[in-house]
Amino acid sequence: MAEDTNNKNSAGILGRIWGAFRLLIDAQIASAKREASQDASRVLGGLALGALGASLFMTGLVLVQVALVFWVQARFALAWPIALLAVAGGNVLVAMVLFGAARMKLAPPVLVETRAMMKRVAAVITGE
Repeated sequence: MAEDTNNKNSAGILGRIWGAFRLLIDAQIASAKREASQDASRVLGGLALGALGASLFMTGLVLVQVALVFWVQARFALAWPIALLAVAGGNVLVAMVLFGAARMKLAPPVLVETRAMMKRVAAVITGE
């Protein structure tokens, strides 16, 4: 009889803990949905402005490249196709340097500590 009472108390405590956990999760999900809907227009507006800025920036870069071709042609008295190739070659060299630097930055593994922690959590959950 006393054992049945202990089992009921344990089940009641576990049920209350589970209910509290579900309540916290539901509240977090509701909060996240509300926050996402509030921020959606702000994010979309920011993305649109960013895209417009990027397109104007790229237009400016193209015009700088055209001006550079004119300058190279006038400065070194080259034919137009040669001046264009010289500027294009310079662009390729700069791009190669930038790609090399990007590759060096991206070479190390990402989220090392987080992945290690997640592996430990998975091991604890699975009992390994």
